[in-house]
Amino acid sequence: MNALNTTLIERSGKNGYAYYRIPGIIATEKGTLITYYEARQGGDWAVIDIYMQRSTDGGKTWEERKMLFSGNHKNTTNNPVMFVDGDTIHFLCFENYKRLFYMKSVDDGVTFTEPREITDTLEAVRDIWPWTCAAVGPGHGMKMANGRLIATVWMASAPENIFAHGPAKVTTIYSDDHGETWKLGEVYQPDGSISPNEACIAQLSDGRMLMNIRTQKTQPRLPILPHYRLLAISDDGISGWKETWFEKQLPDPQCMGGMCNYPGGILFTNCASYVSRSYHTLYASHDDGKTWTDKVMYEPLAGYSDCCYNPVTKTAFVSYEYDRETEIRVREIEL
Repeated sequence: MNALNTTLIERSGKNGYAYYRIPGIIATEKGTLITYYEARQGGDWAVIDIYMQRSTDGGKTWEERKMLFSGNHKNTTNNPVMFVDGDTIHFLCFENYKRLFYMKSVDDGVTFTEPREITDTLEAVRDIWPWTCAAVGPGHGMKMANGRLIATVWMASAPENIFAHGPAKVTTIYSDDHGETWKLGEVYQPDGSISPNEACIAQLSDGRMLMNIRTQKTQPRLPILPHYRLLAISDDGISGWKETWFEKQLPDPQCMGGMCNYPGGILFTNCASYVSRSYHTLYASHDDGKTWTDKVMYEPLAGYSDCCYNPVTKTAFVSYEYDRETEIRVREIEL
């Protein structure tokens, strides 16, 4: 793999926002790239809007940004997630980490429908896990081989502090009717994990689903101990996460990462360090996640990142936070 062209998408402090964070990226079947992100006035609970940008020439040029979901000068809109489903693009995001909304596009991302609230999808599990704060993704969702649309969700339960993002558990949200209705999978905490959240998914060659999970460190301060991504496998992506392990080929500093399928296997991007958010690396696994030895470090100053495979250019693209969240960039990577 080789790192190719880089495009600056946003820079913090420009165009009326203090920060730009939490990028996701997809490539449609036509090869159109869409990257989307949060435009923030401050931290996680500040006023936040969600924007997107399209490229129809393989990332060479990008259209002017377009607001996708507004915080209306008072709300935080967070963790945007898109799915590619044939000619349709589905979109999910939360408002104030409490309300879940759905939109879709049938014109390659040029326009989207008005938001439709689907928070009831999450209410069904309150008896099992009385969540107080939740978010989808971040990153992107995917369409499974059987047609199911699926993305990850993390749900925190902290009645004493409803703004806290933990302790958390993970689950998946899915639709078997192209986004008309949505359901929630099994709320899950892998054995040995601490407050798992911000997971990503891909499909294995036998149809099973692989979840790649961020977990909290057992030792947040000195001494610095190794910390890794946690992987789990389910037959259907919604229940029975039986196989779980900390993958020592994938170090992690407690940060979000992104994963996707491509014709050669599975791609995964994260900060390849358990010390700090640094060394953005794209990995490829050609054996269903058993080994991750094919890799390229594409940026030393790192943060959140997501990846996709473009079927037209036959290259990968990563959208990522650069230099302690001061920029969002998109880089093309030759596979």
